[in-house]
Formats: sequence, C-alpha cells, structure tokens
Amino acid sequence: MRALPQAARYRSPRWRRSRSHCWSCTAAPARVGAPVALSALPHLPALAFCGLGNPGAFFGLLERLGADVRARRAFADHHGYTEGELQELLADAAAHGACALLTTHKDAVKLAALPPPELPVLVLHVRARLVRGGAELAALLERCLQQAPARPGAPARTVAAGAGPAAGEADR
Repeated sequence: MRALPQAARYRSPRWRRSRSHCWSCTAAPARVGAPVALSALPHLPALAFCGLGNPGAFFGLLERLGADVRARRAFADHHGYTEGELQELLADAAAHGACALLTTHKDAVKLAALPPPELPVLVLHVRARLVRGGAELAALLERCLQQAPARPGAPARTVAAGAGPAAGEADR
C-alpha cells in the first residue's frame, strides 16, 4: 500500500477537525468515560505517549489539534506496557506539570491489565468515515472475497451491508 502524500492526509478543513469530539477521558484505561471536547485540550496539560510505528504522526496530530503536550514518550510499535513504565510515565508527567496522560486507543487497551494510574488517561479515538465511493469499495471487496480461496470450515464471506456511505448521504 502506498503512503498518501502529505496534502491528501487531511481532507477536512482544520476548523471542521477542531470541532470534532473524538477524545474520551478515563479514570482507568479499561473504562471509557465521558467525551472531552477538543477545545479543552489546550487547557489540559498532558504527557503524550504511544507505541506506534510512526509516533511522530501521533505527536504531530496532537500539535495540530492544539493539545498542551508538556512531554512526549515514544515506545516501540506494539509495545506491551509494564507497571514500572506506567509509574515512570506518571513521574515524568508530574515533573513536567502534566495533569493527564494522553495516548492512542491501541495503547490504552494495553494499559487495561495494569493498576489504574493516579492521573486520568485521555484516549484518542480515530474513526474513518467513507464520504464517497462506498459502492465501488463494496464491489471491489466483494470481488476480492470471491477470488480468494475459502478456508475449510470458514463461514461464508460477504461484504457487510452498509459498507457504502452513511444513511442519507449521497454517493458523490
């Protein structure tokens, strides 16, 4: 798969992205709490951390969203966190005046097995929404499924209904 050029990565205007509500604040990473408006991020000092293949993309997104990131910590992709590392993150947050941890959904899930941290954990939830080309994508996926050899005992494979645009949206 080819990487998108930088200009194509964000199709919606900055003002529309900034009005999105895609953060959740949790007291314990295993539980998702009430959404926190993106407009609150500049007023909530946080330590951002992630275990991604491209952590710069996550940190850059936080910067573009205006988050008050006091410190950053990048781990290896698919990192499994330990209680000691969580304690180090909390100590680092305190040293930088952060009152929350800020991470990806992928990383928050991995914190669930650890004791709940003393600071709230803000989790970035990213959703993909297809705004055009849904019918074409569904047809392409259906062709791929039909051409791929079936595994013995596997259930029938079909593209889920509703793979096209959201209800009420015209396929542009």
